Formats: sequence, C-alpha cells, structure tokens
Amino acid sequence: MLGFYGQGFALGLLLAIQVGPIALLCLDRSLQGGFHRGFAVALGASLADATYALIALFSLAALGAWVQIVALPVQIGGGLLLLWLAWGAWRSRAKQRMAADVVAETSFLGDVLTVMALTLSNPLTILYFGGLFSSLGGMEAGLSDRLALAAGLVTSTFGSLLALVLAAGWLRPRLSPPRLALLNALAALGLAGFGLWTLA
Repeated sequence: MLGFYGQGFALGLLLAIQVGPIALLCLDRSLQGGFHRGFAVALGASLADATYALIALFSLAALGAWVQIVALPVQIGGGLLLLWLAWGAWRSRAKQRMAADVVAETSFLGDVLTVMALTLSNPLTILYFGGLFSSLGGMEAGLSDRLALAAGLVTSTFGSLLALVLAAGWLRPRLSPPRLALLNALAALGLAGFGLWTLA
C-alpha cells in the first residue's frame, strides 16, 4: 500500500513541475487576493484531479468510449473558460497599479468551482491517468492499493500548488503595485495563450 502511495506521489510531482494554466492561475490569484484565493485554486484543481484519478482507476474501460465522444465540446468549453479568466486577470492589472491589495471579485467557493471546471475540461485526462496507472500496475491492484495510488497523486499535486501559493504570499508584500500589475499582465497573457492553444 505504501509503495503504491509513493508511486502516486512521484507521479503527481512529475505532473506538478509542468507549468500549465492551473499553476499560472494559482500564482495570479495568490498575487491578486492573497492566500485564500490561491488556496481555492489549489483545492479546486486537486478535487478535479482526485475525481479523474478515481474514475481512471475504477471505471476506465466503461468510460473510455464516452470520454472520447465528449472530449471535443468539453475542451472547447475549457478553452473559452481560460480566455475568460485571462480577460479578468488583464482587467485587474489596472487595479494592481493603484494598490497592492485587490478585493476578491468572487467567493472562495466560486474560485474552487471555477478551477474544478477548468481542470475537468479535459476528459482525456482520464485516459492519460489510466495509461500511467496501468504502467504502475494500479489497474490490477486491490481496492486499498488503488486508493493509495490516487491519494499519493492528489497529495503531491495539492502540496506543489500550496507551495506555489505560499511562495506568492511571501513575494506579494515585497512587490510594488506596478510590478504586481506586470506579473498580473504576464499571467493573463499566459492564460490566454493556453486558451488559444486549447481551442486550436
């Protein structure tokens, strides 16, 4: 069981070191609104990862055909959501020039649900996780080992995002409003780039 947890944890770290839209959004939210907004991003992404990891481990064969059918429209929705988040981050850069503290425009639950929707917008992740889990032997393992594998993955991805939130929290009071605005604009451009790439 511990061996499967360790394998899942290592897999999560490999996924976490890739700079993607969730990491950018986590950094942007943390710099904008502080710890609670960044924590909401980390929590939402981890809940979505847990959902897909469990589906991959327990229902991959049954859902494989369905996943490929819904993948295109759901990914289009995810690309549009990324562009919407990028636009929101771009608009907030003007506020960052005026003051270091920006009032959160959405609730904690709203942030969690938005990031969950964004992370779940790629249902092919189920097949991706399934392939990785198969290579680790998780598809043939018992219930406790499967749960340990999924828990290890979610723990490491959540921990990596939380470390990013804490780093942004340390950096935030040390940046002037114009520099915060610049980082905010760069994050917005990055999110827009990921959104356009998803749509393409």
